Amino acid sequence: MPLFNDRPVVFVVEDGEGTRELNCLVLESFGFTCRSATTIDDALRLIRSDPRIDIVFSDIHFPGNLTGVDLALVVRQEPLNLPVLLTSGLAIEYVQQILPDGLAFLAKPYTPEQLLAAIRSVIDIKHALPSIPAT
Repeated sequence: MPLFNDRPVVFVVEDGEGTRELNCLVLESFGFTCRSATTIDDALRLIRSDPRIDIVFSDIHFPGNLTGVDLALVVRQEPLNLPVLLTSGLAIEYVQQILPDGLAFLAKPYTPEQLLAAIRSVIDIKHALPSIPAT
């Protein structure tokens, strides 16, 4: 049995408390460690201070000026170089317009199995692609 510290760490960014807690519960039941934040600013601060994070899973729409897309553009660059999976219940046509190339997306609602498959897929892609240089 792997040690707790050997579990992949997913950082969940979601302003809906129930959704955030359910996502963490599901991910932990599948063997991940879950860290979380309710705002983009808090997420950036916490992600920058925790080198153990393996992937960021974030909603797109948040109150305020910053979005999950903004978060993704920052954490995908060096030195963080983290894989990102974005999610939203917004119309897929809108999401396709704002989603930069190369960002993974999981439409809401999703099942626990779909979440697990998407997280695993993005983690696997991360190990196959070079890092994105900072601009």
